[in-house]
Amino acid sequence: MTDPNSQNSYLKKVFILTHEPETAERLAKHLHFCHTSVFSDESRMWKSLAEQKVHLLILTYNDNANKCKSLLEELKHKHPQTQRMLWANFDHLPQIISSGSGRLVERILPSPVKPQTAQRVIAQNIGFKLEDDPTVLHYSASFARMVEKSTELLKWTAEQLTLTHGSVLRPPPTDAQILHLQFVMPKDDRITKIREQLPARWAWPKKAYGQKMDRQLKKHPVLQTLGKLEKNQEIYIQQVSDDTYLYLVFLPWKKEAKCTVVLGVHHETEQSEPFKEALDVIYVDCLSAVSQFHYSLSESTEQTNTNKKGPDYISEYDWVAAQNYVGPDRRNEPTPFMNAYAVRGRRKSVPKKLTQLGGQFVDQMTPWMRIFFWLYVVLSAIDTVLTYIYVGGGRFNELNPFLRPLIPDHMWLFVILKNSVSLSTFFVVTRFQLFRIGQFFATINVAGYAGLDIYWALLLLS
Repeated sequence: MTDPNSQNSYLKKVFILTHEPETAERLAKHLHFCHTSVFSDESRMWKSLAEQKVHLLILTYNDNANKCKSLLEELKHKHPQTQRMLWANFDHLPQIISSGSGRLVERILPSPVKPQTAQRVIAQNIGFKLEDDPTVLHYSASFARMVEKSTELLKWTAEQLTLTHGSVLRPPPTDAQILHLQFVMPKDDRITKIREQLPARWAWPKKAYGQKMDRQLKKHPVLQTLGKLEKNQEIYIQQVSDDTYLYLVFLPWKKEAKCTVVLGVHHETEQSEPFKEALDVIYVDCLSAVSQFHYSLSESTEQTNTNKKGPDYISEYDWVAAQNYVGPDRRNEPTPFMNAYAVRGRRKSVPKKLTQLGGQFVDQMTPWMRIFFWLYVVLSAIDTVLTYIYVGGGRFNELNPFLRPLIPDHMWLFVILKNSVSLSTFFVVTRFQLFRIGQFFATINVAGYAGLDIYWALLLLS
């Protein structure tokens, strides 16, 4: 008689320790090739580890880098044969890698992750070969072979880029329709060595460094999407089917010795899901190969790291580094003009590197804008007092035709409306204080009230 509990005893065992058991249970349903157990209680997991041979343990990151590292170190010490995988959001990577947790795991599985991607990654980690590739299961054999061939070239290229010392893997695009990965690399001999290997796999570039784009290339489907390339940029294109192209483009930076490298797929039909899945898995592989974060803070930040300072900009990752935060800038996301941060936000400055890219928003007024504000208040107050005394008294007429009917019967309402409109206008201008147009109109507002006060002085002296 067979023990029902041993029905799947031949399958390799995978444990998931998580504070979100529902999400883990949904993932476990897709792992048909292994016996998966989900734990939310750490003590129960340790007890089960002592009783069973476990091939892989997946730990969900819980926002506590030190606790996570201690747990992984204990797992490595007590169960060295059990592979370890960390399931974490990309935003947590700075804390994970800076704490050393990244060196204690075989892979970092991004969260959220598609079940098909997780299925392929976990199967590869425990040495199980999936008979049917879920990304091409419902497509023709020729299409499946094309995807497989494309994935092979994309994976090889991504490996070369990732394994180059100093290479940076940027966060994946949030739009599912964008099929590419971005790397930032030092612009030196390291990138030259990679370019020397490319012709053997990609053939010669469609546009090499130093060449201008010809008219025929401008009509190419990939360039129709990417746009015009500059003379110092280079692109490789590999056509894998009538409507599918792989591309690799090198985009040198203007002000720093770095280069953004974009590896992507241009697919003109709606069957883009297999390529998205392939890039997701390649991204996980690349992410797992990253052993440290390569970035440089500004010189002024390094010199004043013990004092309170404004945020810095890590251009390699397109991240902001503040005193208590490293990660994507929340202001990159679309937000309403009148948002809560305009009242309770604490951002006083913008990294110098960001200001070079164009105007940015801050939550509080800059020092020079505060000076403009108090000048504006004083000059406005002088105009209001003089208007109340002399216009309300009938000596002079109000120039504003919209507010004139309120005088003299509703003088206080006139004062409130006049100042409300003035201060609201100035508030709008301060939201754009780092833009040239905001600086221009701030100056115009102050100069306008200064002109009004001078006009009052001339009237009273005449």
